[in-house]
Amino acid sequence: MVFKYYTLMEIELYRADHKGNTTKPELFPSNGLLTKQINHGNPLFFKDYGWLRSIKSHINHDTKFEEIISNSSSYLSFSINKELVLTTYLIGSNKLHVERTNCFRDADRFIFKIGFILDELIQVCPGVSVFEYYCDYEKFSSLLSPMLKQSISCNICYKIKDYKHKLLVIDAVNYLTDNTNKLDNIDVALKNAQRDEEWLLMPLDNMHDGIGFQSRIPVAAFLNVEYYKCT
Repeated sequence: MVFKYYTLMEIELYRADHKGNTTKPELFPSNGLLTKQINHGNPLFFKDYGWLRSIKSHINHDTKFEEIISNSSSYLSFSINKELVLTTYLIGSNKLHVERTNCFRDADRFIFKIGFILDELIQVCPGVSVFEYYCDYEKFSSLLSPMLKQSISCNICYKIKDYKHKLLVIDAVNYLTDNTNKLDNIDVALKNAQRDEEWLLMPLDNMHDGIGFQSRIPVAAFLNVEYYKCT
């Protein structure tokens, strides 16, 4: 497998998020990582708009139509550049002052880290791979109340034993570079992806009704979290 912009055998992706966001990052101990599609969106966005346009629109939307596409998709943005995530996306456009905390209950901002071994990714096309894994809802159970701790479980695995979850892993720079001639106005999205060293993750577990994919990346061994609070 060849990745144009990352050559190490292991890769770590980082994402900053905050309480109050539509993705509800504070629910990660019991829900994993939620996408914007959890409360609204189009579960068949990839069929209605196509993969390339939906990825381009998520990274940079030039029109109202592309903004609608972006808000209806289930991509989560990550970066391989942790320093960029810390100094730009954790503090936000208001340049808030934040500090690290060891207490989950004090935190109002989070940095999520997901780690992969590249050889475990199943390449679909340049820049796009699938990762298969088992969930692990015990990982953060110590952060939950005793009552909630007893009630959480994977909504798939309690029905399907030994189910392997699937995750779409997109190296945005690689993918957009390979498709620059297939869609108009893709150059700004590519520049943004290069600036942010951006990767996109998307859950590929089927909805119970078979329409589209679920809106969560379940808790798993590859997920780690750092806690921060505004001061």
